[in-house]
Amino acid sequence: MSKQGHKNPPASGAARTHSSDSSLVGNSAEHRSLLKPLAEVPAPEKWLYSNREAMASVQRGLGEAAQSALEDRGSFAEFVS
Repeated sequence: MSKQGHKNPPASGAARTHSSDSSLVGNSAEHRSLLKPLAEVPAPEKWLYSNREAMASVQRGLGEAAQSALEDRGSFAEFVS
């Protein structure tokens, strides 16, 4: 199978968006063309999708944020380089 990217040009006057999703293209045993959609994840974020515990924590945090159930812990400026 080969990987094929696709980009759709924006309509006139439309906001420009970018999609990096792509597809695997191949043939079935019956010689039919097959497209398997793929979603691409940026390399620095790939670890999150491989770590179920971390992903669950992020999902919990997003749920709490949606319900405004967050606790202010002050500034984290000392941890930023």
